[in-house]
Amino acid sequence: MKTIGKTIFWLLVFQLASVPLVVAQGTYTQSDVPGAYSSSVVAINAVGDMVGEYFDITGQHGLLLSQGDFKTIDVPNAPSTSATGINDVGQLVGVDGTGSGFLYDIATQTFTTIRYPGPAELTSPAGINNAGTIVGTIQKKGTPVVDNAFVFCNGVFSLKAVMGSKSSFETGINNVGDIVGDFLDQSGVYESIILSSGKLRNISVPGVPSAIVIGTNDNQVFVGVYEPKFGKIGQAGFVYASKTFQLLVPPHTAYSYAAGVNNSGEVAGYYVGNDGNAHGFTWTPPGDAAKK
Repeated sequence: MKTIGKTIFWLLVFQLASVPLVVAQGTYTQSDVPGAYSSSVVAINAVGDMVGEYFDITGQHGLLLSQGDFKTIDVPNAPSTSATGINDVGQLVGVDGTGSGFLYDIATQTFTTIRYPGPAELTSPAGINNAGTIVGTIQKKGTPVVDNAFVFCNGVFSLKAVMGSKSSFETGINNVGDIVGDFLDQSGVYESIILSSGKLRNISVPGVPSAIVIGTNDNQVFVGVYEPKFGKIGQAGFVYASKTFQLLVPPHTAYSYAAGVNNSGEVAGYYVGNDGNAHGFTWTPPGDAAKK
């Protein structure tokens, strides 16, 4: 694979209008793998297929949930597997526990290794769109360890970084090519970004500090996680749509995380319940509330 040198982007600040903070109405559906003590889903496609991971007595396994059926996705001979992204054309990506990422074709049930060819300790794909473009993060060797965002397209890696950042991460990509992620600035604060039409913008929500965007759909509806001052909730998932910032807090939740959203506004994520275990969930918005 050919490697392209690091690409540096200037950061343009783009603030969303001041938004109300509400607990989202809608329907929560729990998605737990039978026999597993921990399950999570982190991405969802147009027809509602989801991917994630689960843990049972045999270890960590990738998960595909399609039409109500759970399917285990395990990279052959790998110590563990976690699925992190899925598109609408039968492809998913993830990590295999050896420091490499993978691409899996659902129809042919074949795996392709995704690994940065340079001096990297870890290649972690996070999302894939219908064009087959993959985004994620590589962890480069050195002291200190540096995380770099990457785009993998047509067999070529391109590294992306925000000028002045300590580390940068890419966590999602939609079908129009918008990429979301975050970076660690020099003061040690994480800030969320979107790369759209060649321009990099900072996503900040006034009055809602520490909101980290994880995923977006084709309409730039954002989901992610933040640390609110909200009762006993330590961290909470959120969805931002229609100029409203909404908490996603399933019942009996100590911690929630929203990671993927499709064009119907369905959100995939997980929460840690009062039992101390992770549980996958989807959130279905009431009517068209989550559509932009």
